[in-house]
Amino acid sequence: SKPLGEIITVAHTKGGAGKTTMTFNLAYSLAQCGARVLVIDLDQQTGQSAFIGEHEVDSKTDVGAVLLGYAELDEALITGVHPNLDVLPAEELSLGSASEQIDEPDVLDRFHTLIDTTRERWDIVLIDTPGHQSRLVSTAMRRSNGVIVPMVPEAGPVTELPTILNTIRAAAETYRQPEVYGIIKLRIWGNSVYRRVAEEQIRTIADEYGVPLLHNKVP
Repeated sequence: SKPLGEIITVAHTKGGAGKTTMTFNLAYSLAQCGARVLVIDLDQQTGQSAFIGEHEVDSKTDVGAVLLGYAELDEALITGVHPNLDVLPAEELSLGSASEQIDEPDVLDRFHTLIDTTRERWDIVLIDTPGHQSRLVSTAMRRSNGVIVPMVPEAGPVTELPTILNTIRAAAETYRQPEVYGIIKLRIWGNSVYRRVAEEQIRTIADEYGVPLLHNKVP
């Protein structure tokens, strides 16, 4: 049997850290390389929906509806956003309702079923998450092989970096996963003193937590 797909969560506990940008850039790049990729949007700001063009997303055909039992995966799925790239989109109110109910056994079971199903059908599943801690995010992390932490070198995201790394560490200690695949810097331009200081702070925190700071940068 073929190996199961990789589940990767893109996470940061601060809004504006570049999660949605990172998720779609990574998804597109992996799809270009020939991997079959699925993006699951778990962000109530529904950022991934901006990337899917003309498709209508409503509360009956989104990831929230799947988790609440109102829709099957294939009814909510938007296929062929790019070659090899599919998206399971979010509608704000529907996903919000599912997020509030994630600890209820039926909803939690559907979440685990969703992850198990997508691992069998796609090579890589990327999960975009909101910029705050929630039970839905921690549940997604527990089911992930690894987490990528995007970092914009600005005060808020830098200050919050230890928070997300502690959250991942706590999940890994309890559930043996996820691993931090790396911190990746976004929106790096200019050479101001502040940028250099922020980048140095990111490097220091990465070293302190023993996690990789990837050399790649997203402009």
